[in-house]
Amino acid sequence: MKKIKLLLEYRGFPIWNYDDEEGFIGHYLPEEMEEDKKLEQELNEIQDIFDELYLDTKTEFDYIGFNSPTKELAFNKRVNMLVETIKSKYSHQFLIIDHLSI
Repeated sequence: MKKIKLLLEYRGFPIWNYDDEEGFIGHYLPEEMEEDKKLEQELNEIQDIFDELYLDTKTEFDYIGFNSPTKELAFNKRVNMLVETIKSKYSHQFLIIDHLSI
């Protein structure tokens, strides 16, 4: 069975693809999910929000976080809903390792 890991990493993509023989094979939407444009959009938006939590200049890289607890809570809720959507739609095709849910 194919395996995906759901994990946020700065300037990455929230889906990590794994192969039993090769191990990690890349950050991209698997072929089985490519037609799900709504899912792809949501993954990209969540990644964009996550990336904005960091200050990244030529001289400094730092986590700055959310500017309010309300925004952090809304983000966490959105992430959890995305994880549940992925699990309900794709758990029959992939072993899903969840490192996103909060």
